[in-house]
Amino acid sequence: MGAWLADRGHVPKYLISSTATRAAMTAKIMMEQFADKPELTFIKGLYHASPDAVLSTIRGAKPGNLMVVGHNPGMASFADLISETRPKHERFTTFPTTSTLISEVPRNSWAELAFGDARLLNFVVPRDLKVLL
Repeated sequence: MGAWLADRGHVPKYLISSTATRAAMTAKIMMEQFADKPELTFIKGLYHASPDAVLSTIRGAKPGNLMVVGHNPGMASFADLISETRPKHERFTTFPTTSTLISEVPRNSWAELAFGDARLLNFVVPRDLKVLL
């Protein structure tokens, strides 16, 4: 997934990850694929975080492209709530491991982010990469 993101220019400036072992490993593996390494921050509060907790974490982020690595069911619910429209992907509601939602938001600061703000650019699950690569 990291290589796919890098190939398409979706490289974050900042990466926020849960402190859980699997999430931290995922974040580090993703970072290996980016020529310009994002600044990595681990946040204990992302472990099994609710959508509101994910939003609160993002609101505290530095300005710039951001990637968040977290856990379900909170990340799936967050993705649904933050998006102004749902992707037409059959796996969006289940949000399998390493699913990636790519969005843009019309805000100057993460502090202003609200549910429903994100404009969908893409949604990909690992199984899709066999077809997309």
